[in-house]
Amino acid sequence: MSRSEKLAYGVHAVLEALQTGEATAVFFTEQGREAHPDLLSLANAHGLKTEIRDEVFFTSQIGKVPHQGVMARVKPYAYGTAAEALSQPGPLVALAGIENPGNLGAVIRTAAAFGIRSLLLEDAGSVRVNASVRRAAAGYLHRVRIARCDLSTVVADRGERQWLALDPRAELTITECLGAADRQRLGLLFGAEGKGIAPEALHKARWQARIPIAADVESLNLAVAVGICLFALQP
Repeated sequence: MSRSEKLAYGVHAVLEALQTGEATAVFFTEQGREAHPDLLSLANAHGLKTEIRDEVFFTSQIGKVPHQGVMARVKPYAYGTAAEALSQPGPLVALAGIENPGNLGAVIRTAAAFGIRSLLLEDAGSVRVNASVRRAAAGYLHRVRIARCDLSTVVADRGERQWLALDPRAELTITECLGAADRQRLGLLFGAEGKGIAPEALHKARWQARIPIAADVESLNLAVAVGICLFALQP
């Protein structure tokens, strides 16, 4: 387990860690303590250790990132199970091969915005929930239950889920496929930018669909693609 999986930084991520009981210690820069007295008060109310540390310490822990003068040590994220995720009512999102923590955090925030309760992550090769994921999720990490699994096995099993895989080479558009889908049982499968979805998962999905974009535009950012598809699901 990496050190980053035990840290959170930025106001929203640290506030969420305090509210959920994940934070075990909170660190401020001098400016951060003055700017965020609410976080200091909340940490004190929880009986947590708080310290004033300099920029050198912050950089040694999280690198040169926009931390807003606050960082917390946290308990590692507790993943759910695929069975739990699949049993949740409503559509779910599945991500294959996502390596960029900023992309994962942005997808979590987007999913939360559309009321998605569950998110499946391909276990092999996908980024884990770390400090950068928490920062990009902007305080919405715990609005969506995340599970790690072998996606090709889950998609092949199908069960009650109708899987739709996003593929820029597909003939049908997302709108055309949604017309035939039971939206409450739908699983939306997305691949990493550039790599896409591995064939063993892609071809086991019930549908392959694309988002129609201009011919001279290569692709969309992952979180943007997820947002477009989730908006299309709205009644």
